[in-house]
Amino acid sequence: GARRGDARRERSPSRRRSRSRRKSRSGSRGGGESRGATGQRKVEGKEMSCKLEGPNDKHCYRAFAEVTKPNGTKVTAAGPWQGDKRSAERDKDEFRRAFDSGGPEGLFKIKSELFRKRHGRA
Repeated sequence: GARRGDARRERSPSRRRSRSRRKSRSGSRGGGESRGATGQRKVEGKEMSCKLEGPNDKHCYRAFAEVTKPNGTKVTAAGPWQGDKRSAERDKDEFRRAFDSGGPEGLFKIKSELFRKRHGRA
């Protein structure tokens, strides 16, 4: 019986990690209940914090934005990893500009565009 306990104990941390990652993923998509609320464009009052993440283990940097939505939900958007700090700074400025003009939706739209550019599908 001891072996089964070990396997279970070993498996659970990775399962927990993937679950939390999935939760933040769906949060950044703006899950089901928030999608109906996109009609109101009253996001000017909502604050967005932008920061740079990195260097990671490969010495890359990325822009990271966090928005608090009207209902108090925090959503995050992380840009693609860039080889140098200046590119990540540029992504961060893009994030801020997109958020100022289009709110959270604008932010996520620019995020996907940045990834598409980064991965060669412009």
